Amino acid sequence: MDLKKHLPFVAIAFILAMLLFKPGACNPSGRGAGRPPDARVVELALEADRPAGLAGDSFLIRAELADTAQKRSKGLTGRRGIEQGYGMLYVYPEPTAPEFSSAGNTFPTSLAFLKQDGTITMVRRLSPGDTTVVTPSEPVTYVLEAREGWFADRGVTAGDRLVLPPSLAQRAARPAAEPSVTPEPGSAGTAG
Repeated sequence: MDLKKHLPFVAIAFILAMLLFKPGACNPSGRGAGRPPDARVVELALEADRPAGLAGDSFLIRAELADTAQKRSKGLTGRRGIEQGYGMLYVYPEPTAPEFSSAGNTFPTSLAFLKQDGTITMVRRLSPGDTTVVTPSEPVTYVLEAREGWFADRGVTAGDRLVLPPSLAQRAARPAAEPSVTPEPGSAGTAG
C-alpha cells in the first residue's frame, strides 16, 4: 500500500473526527463537562464521619454558584457532565421548596437539599431525562447537585451538614430583612 497516496484521506478523516468528537463528550471523568470559565466557584466541606478508605479531600466539593434566577433555571441543562469533585450550588434568597427534574440532563446526578445552616434535609438521585419532579420535604436555602453517587459514596444522609464558605455562612447568619414600613401621613415615622 502506498502511504503517500492515502495520506490526504487520513488527514481529512482525522480532522473530521476531531470536529465531530469533541473532547469530553463521552468522557466519564467529566473533563469538558462545560463549566463556564467565568463561573463563580465555592468550596464546601462535609461535616460527616468518614468511611474507611476515603481521603479528607474527598469530603470537599467545589460548586459553581447558581445564585440568580436565570442561573438556577438553567442549572446543568445542556452540559455533558460534571467534573469529578465539582457540583452546582443553587442559592435561594430565602427558604423555599424548589422543584427539580432531570428532563434536560443526559447524565445522572444527585441532589442534597440544605437548610440555611448547611444541614442536609434529604438526598435524592436524578436519572437522565427523568421528568419526575423532586421537591424538598421542607423549605431550603441551598441545593447541591453533584455527580451521581457522590453523596452515597460518602455515606451522606439527611442530618449531615455541609460547611458553607464564609461568604455564604455570613449571609445565612444575617436576619431576614425587616419589611419596610411607610409612615402614615402626618406621623413622624417612629414606633411608639
